[in-house]
Amino acid sequence: MAAKPRKKAKRSPRNWPRIRRNLWRAFVVFSVTGFIWWFFAADIPGRIQQALLNATADGGLKVENILIEGRGRTSQSAIKQALKIKEGEPILGFDPHEARLRLLELPWIAEARVERRAPATIYVGITEHTPIAVWQHEQKLYLLNNAGEAISEKAPGEFESLLVIVGAGAPTHLIDLLQLMSLNPGVKARVTAAVWVGDRRWNLILDRRIEVRLPEENVATAWRHLVRVLNSESMVNAQTTRIDLRLPDRIIMKNADTTKEFAP
Repeated sequence: MAAKPRKKAKRSPRNWPRIRRNLWRAFVVFSVTGFIWWFFAADIPGRIQQALLNATADGGLKVENILIEGRGRTSQSAIKQALKIKEGEPILGFDPHEARLRLLELPWIAEARVERRAPATIYVGITEHTPIAVWQHEQKLYLLNNAGEAISEKAPGEFESLLVIVGAGAPTHLIDLLQLMSLNPGVKARVTAAVWVGDRRWNLILDRRIEVRLPEENVATAWRHLVRVLNSESMVNAQTTRIDLRLPDRIIMKNADTTKEFAP
């Protein structure tokens, strides 16, 4: 009787140890990744930091005073809102640099200094813009700072002595005009308005009645001619309504009923 063939014993695959190692590594990586995700999703660092800050506040390092200096037109509530800190909160959790940047976004604030003064005071030093002109645009009046930028709308009765400029591009050229006029403060004081014409040149209004037409080019030369004309009592009188300086070789003067031309 023939012998039955023996069954071959099952053997583990030769690479089974490597498979187990890889599975274990995958499990470790997955577990660590999941823990890190949970750690930050639950804002554990933030909670720990806040707990530490609360502990410092309980120890006396908390905001009790907010000292504001230099404020004029910026409301106290607007400043405090920009600071994003309230009395009783941990002073060490306050970021002066970020607070300063938020303050500089307020329309009237030109410069700001923000400090933590331990144990309990936040100090804010404010420098506000000084308006240098009024811009009339689309039936509204805007106050301009020394960079020709709009600060806010002008309220009735405010800053009535400021120069009024008119024209869509007028603020862009304001600083150059003011530098030109500063060459003769006496004449500058007589200029009540300036109109930016055709996006290329200025018309000035003197004493609220005399129109001065400046050229596109060689404006400084034309300004010197204007100063000389105004200093001559025989050339400008109560009947003068226009002084045209646009032509380089002549000055045109218009009175109520006559027009005269002469060399500059």
